[in-house]
Amino acid sequence: MAATVTVRLYPLAAEHLLPMAVDAVALCAAIVVWGAVGLTGRAVAVIPLLVFAVLVHVVQMYWVAVRFDDTAITIIRPWRRRRIEWSRVAGLMYSSRSASPTTYRLHLVFRGAEPPFGRYLSNPELMRYATGPVVMTLFRLEDAEPGSSSRAGRCANQIMTELARHGFPPPAPRILQYRSPEFTAEEWMHASAEDMIRRRDEEPEP
Repeated sequence: MAATVTVRLYPLAAEHLLPMAVDAVALCAAIVVWGAVGLTGRAVAVIPLLVFAVLVHVVQMYWVAVRFDDTAITIIRPWRRRRIEWSRVAGLMYSSRSASPTTYRLHLVFRGAEPPFGRYLSNPELMRYATGPVVMTLFRLEDAEPGSSSRAGRCANQIMTELARHGFPPPAPRILQYRSPEFTAEEWMHASAEDMIRRRDEEPEP
C-alpha cells in the first residue's frame, strides 16, 4: 500500500483569498469586543488585534491542503472537507473566474459528467463540465507548467505529480481543455477538430 501524501497549498497565493475574507470578519468581531471593553481608543490595542488576525489566517491556511491515498483524493479547506474516491473521477479540467483578480481552478470531472469524446464543443458549452470539486486555485496558469521553479509552481507540480501517480495525467495549462486517462490530449483535440470540420461541411449553404 502506498503512503498517504498530503500537499499543503499555502504557497499558492490564490488559495489565501477566501481565508482573508474570514480574517476580516474575525478582525471586525475582535474590534467590536475591544470597543466593548474600552480599548479601541488606544494605539497599543492595534498590535494584539493584528496578531489575532494573523493567527486566524495561519490556523486557516494549515487546513488548506489536498490529501492523496490509494482509494481517494481528499480536498481539505477550513470550512469543509470532501473525500472523493478515484473510481468516481473521469478526468481534470481548468476553468477561470474573471473576478478581480482573475483566478484559475483545477476541477475534478466526475464519471457520467464528462465531455463527450469526439464532439466539438464551444467554450460556453465546455463550461458546464468544469463544475466539479476544485483541487487547487492559481493566479497564473504558468505556475502549472512542468518544471516551474516558483514556490507556487513547485506546489502545483506536487499536485500534478500525485494526480499522475494515481492515474490522472494533468491537463495542459489552458482553460477548458479536458484531460482524461482514456485518451491522450492529441487524440482528444484531433477528434474534436474532425467533428468541427464535419459539422461545418454539413451546414447548408446560404
